Amino acid sequence: MKKYLIQITILMAVIISLTNCSKYEEGPLISFSSKNARLTGNWYMTFQDLIPTSDSIVWTFKEDETFTKSYNGILNVNPARWSFNSTKEIIEIYFIDDDISDFYTIMQLKNKALILEIEISQQMVRYEFESVK
Repeated sequence: MKKYLIQITILMAVIISLTNCSKYEEGPLISFSSKNARLTGNWYMTFQDLIPTSDSIVWTFKEDETFTKSYNGILNVNPARWSFNSTKEIIEIYFIDDDISDFYTIMQLKNKALILEIEISQQMVRYEFESVK
C-alpha cells in the first residue's frame, strides 16, 4: 500500500510540473522540437486581431536567421533578420535598410500554429499563422 501511495505521489508531482511547463501563454504544454525547428519555415497569416485576413500574407523564418514577408505573392524586398531574445519569448525582426526592429511576443509556437502580438501605437495587435511547411 505504501508503494502505491509513493507512486501516486510521484505521478501527481509530474503532472503538476508538466502543467506549469509552458513558456507561452497559449501553449504548447510540451514539445519535443526545438523552438528554432518549430519557427523556421513559411507561415501563412490567417487572422489579424481575430479578423480573417483576405490577402495572402506569408512570413518566412529561415534557418540562417533571415526573414521575408510576401503579400499576394509579391516579396517584400527590405532585407531582414530574426532572432529570439534570451528567454525565447520574444522574436526580434530587424529590417536592415530601415534600421528598425519590431519585437513580437510569442503567445503560441507549435509546429503548425504561431500566434504573435506586438504593441503598435499603444495597442496590442495579434497575428495568427498556420504553417505551410
